[in-house]
Amino acid sequence: MKMTAINRSRISLLAMTIGVAGPGFAQQCASTSAQLAFSEFPVGTTITTQYQGKGFNFPASPAAQIVSDSSNPTSPVLSGTPKFQGPIVAELVDPSNPATKLTATSLSFQAGYFDQVASTVVEFRDINGAVLSTARNQSTGIVTFTAPAGTHSFQIADAGGDQNGFAIDNLQFSAQSGSALRISIPTKDAEFQLDQQNQTRSKDISFTAAGSAATGTVNWTAELEYDTSTPRSMPGLTSTFTTNGTATHKLYYQSRGGRLKVAASTSAAQACPVEYVYILGSQIPNDTITTRLVSLYTGGSTPRLYTGIATQESNYHQFTQITKYGHAGLWPTESYDGGSHVGLMQVATSGSTITGSQGVFNAWSWIENTASADTLFREKMRIAARLYLRMRTAAPGIRELTGVELESMAVTLYGPGAASGLENQYYRAVNTGGSWNWVVNTQNNPTGVNYTNEVRSKIQ
Repeated sequence: MKMTAINRSRISLLAMTIGVAGPGFAQQCASTSAQLAFSEFPVGTTITTQYQGKGFNFPASPAAQIVSDSSNPTSPVLSGTPKFQGPIVAELVDPSNPATKLTATSLSFQAGYFDQVASTVVEFRDINGAVLSTARNQSTGIVTFTAPAGTHSFQIADAGGDQNGFAIDNLQFSAQSGSALRISIPTKDAEFQLDQQNQTRSKDISFTAAGSAATGTVNWTAELEYDTSTPRSMPGLTSTFTTNGTATHKLYYQSRGGRLKVAASTSAAQACPVEYVYILGSQIPNDTITTRLVSLYTGGSTPRLYTGIATQESNYHQFTQITKYGHAGLWPTESYDGGSHVGLMQVATSGSTITGSQGVFNAWSWIENTASADTLFREKMRIAARLYLRMRTAAPGIRELTGVELESMAVTLYGPGAASGLENQYYRAVNTGGSWNWVVNTQNNPTGVNYTNEVRSKIQ
């Protein structure tokens, strides 16, 4: 295994401060990072509080100790007790005030040497002790574990099956520190998906303050913003609320997503804002989509017609994996022009027919998106019916169109080939030898005809 060389002669401790103006006071935003190589103390040293000045505390029970490990190229390492068999627990603390807990914006460490896959389990917890995630070694040798943002502590323990055990090394992290008031959760770059209530609602998001100034009333502002790639000034949502001291407030987002800026303050201090938390989409099962689309278009001549439109417009995806605001995730599927139309059925985000936050709802809620599409298509059916009556009046004796044929006229009006004028519809009345007949209008509207034919070919 190729290893990256790490300078073990010192621990790096970096800090960056940015001035933030507050209401009648000033506050410094500090970011602390450190790397622990476990060569700073002699082999055999029991480690508890020695690294608090660097941001880590190791509880006395279970005991951790520095040991030599011939199978690890960066020995010495940190082991539990008994040697290579016992669990190791580490927690983040404020270097300037070790009694204060910290949460990491990033945290990783190496562990091993593993002789068997999945022989060790790591558990990452938040500042309240809740489990954020668990992981096992997915390979033998030396493995790097990366914690989710918001981790306060972790435990690595034997899961059975590796008689030679494990140790850890090269523990590094970054976290916000040095502030009298801090936002402990949510953390920078945290993600919440719309995976509740039929994929239209996020899980509850917790907001908790920490620090010596987290007493009395804490005032919060959560600003959610989203716009399409070509900006259309879509309305954001600002939520304000209060907590008492370090108490937790929870809120969720329904039919909305984007990036969230979180700010907190008291009468005496202002926390460094969290920029940003991300509210993202989630994958919607195809069967769920199909059931919804068929239920919307009841009474139509082609009951599953909307499935063809959704496949043609978005490949059956309300959300697409892209990078937006510099953050990769499931964002609303946009039209080729940067988002004049969005989502599963590619309905409008702005315009005279879009009022209030409906464009945002069309982007983030597949239920709203399909409801808007249903309203739009039924309007296209009414327009098609009026055009058809005018065409029949102009072509005496021409046969009636079937329900399926009228639908095809409406589908053309829904898509990119929508056009005015009797001569530009899916069907055109043609007089041949004194008799009026319908022809598919490839002559005057090839775009509309091709779109409609594609829709019908993709019905699921």
